[in-house]
Amino acid sequence: MSWKSKRLSRVAVAGIAAFSLVGLAGCAAESTGGSSPDEPVELTFALWQPTDVPFFEQVFADFTEENPNITVRIQQTGFFQYFPKLQNDAINGTLPDVFQLTPQELPLYASGGQLATIEGNDDDSVYADQWAWNGERYGNAIVRDTQIIWYNKDLFDAAGLEYPTADWTWDDFRSYASALTDEANDVYGVPIVLSRAGDRSFASFIAQAGGTMISEDETTSGFDLPETQEAIEFWQQIAADGSSPTQAQLAQTNPNALFTSGKLGMLPQRDGLAPVLFESELFQSGSMGVITLPNGPEGNMASTISVGNVVAANGDNVEAARLLVEFLGTREVADQYAQTGAGFTPYPESDQFMVDFYSEFIDLSPALEAGENAFPFWRSLNSEAWFQIVQEELTPVMDELADVEEATNRIAERMNAALAEERPNR
Repeated sequence: MSWKSKRLSRVAVAGIAAFSLVGLAGCAAESTGGSSPDEPVELTFALWQPTDVPFFEQVFADFTEENPNITVRIQQTGFFQYFPKLQNDAINGTLPDVFQLTPQELPLYASGGQLATIEGNDDDSVYADQWAWNGERYGNAIVRDTQIIWYNKDLFDAAGLEYPTADWTWDDFRSYASALTDEANDVYGVPIVLSRAGDRSFASFIAQAGGTMISEDETTSGFDLPETQEAIEFWQQIAADGSSPTQAQLAQTNPNALFTSGKLGMLPQRDGLAPVLFESELFQSGSMGVITLPNGPEGNMASTISVGNVVAANGDNVEAARLLVEFLGTREVADQYAQTGAGFTPYPESDQFMVDFYSEFIDLSPALEAGENAFPFWRSLNSEAWFQIVQEELTPVMDELADVEEATNRIAERMNAALAEERPNR
């Protein structure tokens, strides 16, 4: 089988007090719905996922066939460079006409007047609310990513372990991680990923313990809650067992690469990683499996993050850009996205297409169960500010086994200060 078609502003660096985007562009352009121009225009479209480029090339060709005066040029930038580039583009007034964000970045761009409102046409999807801010709609989701566990069947077989099942528990997960670890050969059970690049291994476990990263009204940290601390303590136990590479090791080599090279037994990651992992021998040999997250004290809830398309408010072709975003948010495009194996979509009705695409190599159906028990990943106006605080404070907790309660209380104190700085700008 062959592949078929296949931070915002200075705030991210200097803290939210700078808030360099707010007021930069004034109010967002009011939505009147997209329309096709009378004269030819070229739209720029920015994304970070290289495996998505073939899909969008075909979809944009279809879009141009329906709208002959609009062509679309793709700008693909790697994940680690993508958001810093957007920051610079926003500051310089050179944002692409249409670009991709997650709901965690959307509030800062929207509140800073960088985004045009749109008429959402994916309101039947379960992710529509994530693309609104302060009562205005700014984007249409195209991707749904839910955290699951990917595992290496060969390493499980070598360790004499049964493959995990949907009823497994935190204790089972920890035992598997320990049994899969062979430090002499640089093989580890599971990585403790604290950064966004790995969807933060511990995040869903916080919800499973009954905790939260942030209060529902997005004004107070949840890291000083006993339930949240319980989840962090569980992951520290895995670190103490020696079942994870160190944070320095994970900074040097992407956990995804460690997993596909046979150096990790399990990988907590998003289900949408399939097209990336597909390129590996481990995937194509049928030696990779997936399963829902283990069951914690309150269940096996899984965090989910969508990726959506938004319109730059200051672009020269806002109405044409709106038309493109509305087109990309349709059920028809979602079906095509899943049918080509590009990823799961906001429309659950499209899920089986994704499962079928990879069925020769792997059973992705556990991802559907994970999606049924998913919750939106936490956010606030400037999520990245406190995401960085969390990573800074938890690194010594995992590498040096620093006291969890002290570290999480510091996170709460620092995070509450950052959230207080947000309030005048909400």
